[in-house]
Amino acid sequence: MPVPIALNDAQRMLVDSLTAWAERARPIDEVRRAADAGVPVSPAASPAWRGAAEIGVPGICVPERFGGADGLVADVVVGVATLAGALTPGPVASTAAVTALLACCPGPVAEAVLPVLAEGRAYAAIALGGAGVYGSDASAGDLRADGGAGLAAGADKSDRSHVVL
Repeated sequence: MPVPIALNDAQRMLVDSLTAWAERARPIDEVRRAADAGVPVSPAASPAWRGAAEIGVPGICVPERFGGADGLVADVVVGVATLAGALTPGPVASTAAVTALLACCPGPVAEAVLPVLAEGRAYAAIALGGAGVYGSDASAGDLRADGGAGLAAGADKSDRSHVVL
């Protein structure tokens, strides 16, 4: 059973905006085509993911100085819930979680990664278990990760345009 939450005016506007986008973009159609073809939706090739990125969903809680909307985690929850209700494919929840976490952790990795995520040029996955994922020096602009991850929610192993946390 869904738990209702009280929305402020900005969050109601976010819901209205995302709902209108979903009605125009019809992300459910992309999910159905992929399911009918028996193939997963690749975020890098997903028109729905690109559309969500263009309207700023990945940057909801990213600080403005990194190209985001400087919103709250509650705003992210509202956005993710709205897109989930429209069955928008792609790593919406994992990218939102990673941007929220990085926004609270200033440093060279956050400074390098947040603008990329906010613009939707990359998406994020969350690795659970495994031997660990190791990142290289973000201050030098090198954002490669190496290592083994168990379950990586939001990851697409055929695509390298994502950040694993």
